[in-house]
Amino acid sequence: MNSLGAAQSEIWAMEPGRLRAWLNGMERGIVITIAAQRAQNQDAPDSAAGAGYLLDGDVALIPIKGIILKTRPPWADEAAEYGIDIAGALEISEALAGAVADPQVKSILLVIDSPGGEIAGIQELADAVYAARRSKPIGAYASDLAASAAYWIGSQADAFAANRTAQIGSIGVYGVLYDLSEMGAKLGVRTIVVSSSPDKGVGVAGSPITDEQLLPIQEMVDDLAAAFVADVARGRGMTAEAAKAAATGRVWVAPKAQAMGLLDDLTTLDGALAAMRSAAPSPSEGGHIMGLFGTKKPPDPAPEPATVQAAAEQDAGPEKARLAEEAVRNASGAMVGRLKALEGAYPDHPAFARSAWERGLTDEQAQAEHYALLKGELAQAKGTLAIAEGRAQAAEGELAEFKAGIARTGAAALPIPAAASPISSPVQAYEARVKELAAGGDAHPQRTIAVENPQLHAAYIAAINAGVPEGEKPAAPAAQG
Repeated sequence: MNSLGAAQSEIWAMEPGRLRAWLNGMERGIVITIAAQRAQNQDAPDSAAGAGYLLDGDVALIPIKGIILKTRPPWADEAAEYGIDIAGALEISEALAGAVADPQVKSILLVIDSPGGEIAGIQELADAVYAARRSKPIGAYASDLAASAAYWIGSQADAFAANRTAQIGSIGVYGVLYDLSEMGAKLGVRTIVVSSSPDKGVGVAGSPITDEQLLPIQEMVDDLAAAFVADVARGRGMTAEAAKAAATGRVWVAPKAQAMGLLDDLTTLDGALAAMRSAAPSPSEGGHIMGLFGTKKPPDPAPEPATVQAAAEQDAGPEKARLAEEAVRNASGAMVGRLKALEGAYPDHPAFARSAWERGLTDEQAQAEHYALLKGELAQAKGTLAIAEGRAQAAEGELAEFKAGIARTGAAALPIPAAASPISSPVQAYEARVKELAAGGDAHPQRTIAVENPQLHAAYIAAINAGVPEGEKPAAPAAQG
């Protein structure tokens, strides 16, 4: 499983409430562990070295504890204190084969405390348990919980017992798909899937899911459920109708499960061990053991699995659709929570947060892309600064050229007193120059200024038009003869 979304989109044979609790624990970062072959006190039976089962005298105990995956992940032996356990179907099958081949083992007891798990590997394990009945007596004991895939496995033993408060059943399978297209539309995100066929790419986050696309998925779920029901009928010696009637997805307390034919006896683990020690050294011809776990007579012959499967396939009704819809509603919160977490982590880049959510990026991937985004923004800012600096240099060049133009006219620099008014200073300078030219015998000083110093002439005209304080207005020009 690559992500939680991927995990929930698998087909599961597991009690839904336990699955949601486990996935929520994964989302909070809890390290999941398996303790099926650990947590044994000093008085516990010795374990057959590396065999995957425990020996209590001549009885092999095979623990099936926690969520069942096809194979136990490498981190499953860590953090047992969290109390969330994982078992592997392949490892259980290997332990069963070892116990069957071990000459010290006279009988086998599956000790189950599990809500079920993913469907992969379960039917092969169930077939292995059923086949082992021809070699040695094999029983199953539910210590508090045997639901869905866990019950599928246990139902294939010669007999099945449980404590009185154990939860039994949850016969059925389901899968979860998210149709987040409306949510994406509200966020301004549109997901387009380009695929080679209509059924390829169904369920991609953000893409709409049509009723036509759901049909093959429902068919697959129905086929897997029919195989489950067929195996229950085979292992328990039930009719197809009785097995089908029990396949509602419900979990029952042990006494009700026993009344329905899903269990043989209500006892303790010690009671189950005592029954295994007294079991016949070889199984009966029909594969069931007389008297084991309170069975009083051999069960009725099991119908052919194909017959049971054909009957079970007729059970794809509204109830399954309702359960699927409920699972979608309950699971969508995780996706919304992920989006909010990304928006909180990148408040200055909400569009980036939505894009990271849509593409299913991990935290590490999102951080790497966000860093690249910031580098790009920094480069853009540097480019903008370089442009501004270039414009400033150009302005300085224009100013230098302006000053050079003034120098070329031969006009003296016009000192502006620090305290002078920006409006009156050009007027004072102009008047001073007029007087200077007039004193030198220039009969038309204003015309001379306009030619020799057009900048001063223009500044004077602008100051006059803008208004000059009363005390600084220029004197009326003298009459010219």
